[in-house]
Amino acid sequence: MSYAMRYIVLICCCMCAAVCVAAPNKGKQPTSAVYARYMQKHPGDSETYCLWVEALLAEGDTAQAEQRIAYKLKFNEGDICMLRSKARIALARGNRTEAVRCVSDAVLSGWLPTTGDSLWLSVADCCGESLELRLSLLSRREKTVSSIWRARAELALLQADTLQALAHYTTARQLGDTTLAEIIAGLQSAERTDSTHVKWSIPLTRTYDAYELQAKCNGLNIKVVVDTSAVLNTISGVESSFLLKNEYITQADIVGQTQVLIRELDVGSGIVLRNVLFNNRNTQDTPLILSLHAFDHLGEPKLNVKTNTIDIIDR
Repeated sequence: MSYAMRYIVLICCCMCAAVCVAAPNKGKQPTSAVYARYMQKHPGDSETYCLWVEALLAEGDTAQAEQRIAYKLKFNEGDICMLRSKARIALARGNRTEAVRCVSDAVLSGWLPTTGDSLWLSVADCCGESLELRLSLLSRREKTVSSIWRARAELALLQADTLQALAHYTTARQLGDTTLAEIIAGLQSAERTDSTHVKWSIPLTRTYDAYELQAKCNGLNIKVVVDTSAVLNTISGVESSFLLKNEYITQADIVGQTQVLIRELDVGSGIVLRNVLFNNRNTQDTPLILSLHAFDHLGEPKLNVKTNTIDIIDR
């Protein structure tokens, strides 16, 4: 090999080495310090910036990771990469509500999560409202109005909510989906059978994205959110502290570190639920959430979207 050729090869090797030193090897998960040095020279690299934040998060420096994301989002509120990183930070903080909000915003900005995406699965699986979350994301991704209503109907069926599924399928058919006649006929038949066995109907108030129930908690007038997909009843730390401070519950009603026992929950229609356990979440913005399972001992509870009631079906 000539001296000129050797010189050229040596220069190329040096250049490759410089590039390897300058840019972090994303496959080997470099430390946050490596990313910090790289970002000083390449401040516009959004992808690497997010990897820097995730490295901070992996090292336990949640506060600095949060500061970095907040700084970047000031300049671009819809940055998908930053919103995803912010969702991961929210999960690390235990703030499920914020994580859901960030993921929804990322989808609204154009992110199309795959079925096996780790962030998608983490947010959906950690939430009692996972079906509603999936519905929210599907609604943003779908291109036609009828397909959104069909997606809502299918999610209602996953929740065993025949009445809501029928209402959504009917809307989809009215908007042009001609493939649903047989499905709707079957659901209508099931609805007629169920409606003849209603023992109680508990009135609800429909808000933008939830159903609320006027109730009395040990005599205190409160609003309760009815979550048709939740498995557990939940209460925020703020609400449980308020009930304890004002003597609507006692220290004896605090079960361990994670549960609160409500002795009487008057939900209307002459129905009083007794000794209802609520999981205590250490978040301030979690409402009092009542699962339909709280009514299981009365019969089969179903949400009736036509009458805005919880119908208790005689088994």
